[in-house]
Amino acid sequence: LRALAAMSEAFLSDRGDEPPYPPVDAPTPAQPTRDLTLGGGRFQVTRRLGSGAFGVVYEAFDSARAATVAIKRVRAVDVASIYDVKKEFRVLADLMHPNLVTLYDLVADGDDWFIVMELVRGVDFLTYVRGDTGAVPSLAAGTLPQRTADWTLLERAVAQLVRAVWRAWRQSRAA
Repeated sequence: LRALAAMSEAFLSDRGDEPPYPPVDAPTPAQPTRDLTLGGGRFQVTRRLGSGAFGVVYEAFDSARAATVAIKRVRAVDVASIYDVKKEFRVLADLMHPNLVTLYDLVADGDDWFIVMELVRGVDFLTYVRGDTGAVPSLAAGTLPQRTADWTLLERAVAQLVRAVWRAWRQSRAA
């Protein structure tokens, strides 16, 4: 990891590349779909962003920060997994890096646990490295369209990914 991080640092500094995801102007908070009762109604959920193996992520307006944030509902069903979430959060909460999302709070609401974090607007990794413009692929005759990565975009993204992973790994080792 150390060598990859050094190589990526040299690659980006030589080329003067910007981060792969251009900043997007944050819209004004959308009309909430429901109040999330965390912190006495502090968060108004505006929409579901996605889900994965570790939980569901929502966009929400945080009245304490007066900002739009992402809130991840963590699937922690037992004491051991809740302990792991708390431990990992403590290690990563102080981690600052331009290619890592900033974690704000770990909040419990009954048996549910939520991680409040920076909302990053952009596109997913594959969409970015393919240079897709947002067009939805059409399925003709049951086959997916052939798409390849733009190598320049892939190099930039992987270099930044390696630097972020290296920083997270270093931080976790120091904790």
